[in-house]
Amino acid sequence: MTRRTRTRRPLTVILAVVLAGGLTVAVAPAAEAAKSDCPSNRLCVWDGASYTGRMQSIGATNSYQAINLSTVRSFYNRRSDRTWLHQDLDGGGYKLCLDPSDANSNVSVTWQRNAEGAYLSTTTYC
Repeated sequence: MTRRTRTRRPLTVILAVVLAGGLTVAVAPAAEAAKSDCPSNRLCVWDGASYTGRMQSIGATNSYQAINLSTVRSFYNRRSDRTWLHQDLDGGGYKLCLDPSDANSNVSVTWQRNAEGAYLSTTTYC
């Protein structure tokens, strides 16, 4: 009987460790988007500061594109051409020209946080 108890104890300990590890994995938070997730030749905008939260990637050139996030907290122009960030979808209101590789991890200007549109130009610099 002593041998059975010794055999069960290690199995019980292993089972407890496996179950505890399984619970830890189940409660781990989901990974969020990062700056490195922005595809080449795209403008990426995030609804969280420091390139976190939901990300939208925009790639169409020479037309106004809608920004479909409720707020823009960070952006990255991962393009070799300039991009315009617009207050209004149709290009109206305030605008900000982004040179290639321009990025902002913590947008603080109110109209930029509420930007509704972007225009991806085929001209290199602002």
